[in-house]
Amino acid sequence: MPPSETKAFGKCRYDNPFQGVPAKVRCNGTMEDGSPFEAQFLSDGSDPRMLSDLEMADLPPMVLEALKPGLAGDPKLEGQK
Repeated sequence: MPPSETKAFGKCRYDNPFQGVPAKVRCNGTMEDGSPFEAQFLSDGSDPRMLSDLEMADLPPMVLEALKPGLAGDPKLEGQK
């Protein structure tokens, strides 16, 4: 599914982006239609893009661990550490 945009209001927390590793970003708030949202991702400061299943499978263990619990329940990634 391609990424989409919608207006939302909330706040984000992020790790120190100056440690030389991708920073974990966690956001929550309310979308324009009133429904809640929660997002979690890693950022190295470059423009965002969706990763393919193959790219996700090739992520280093420390990156997969940093994304948890956002990946919990994803059957494609179950058992990976």
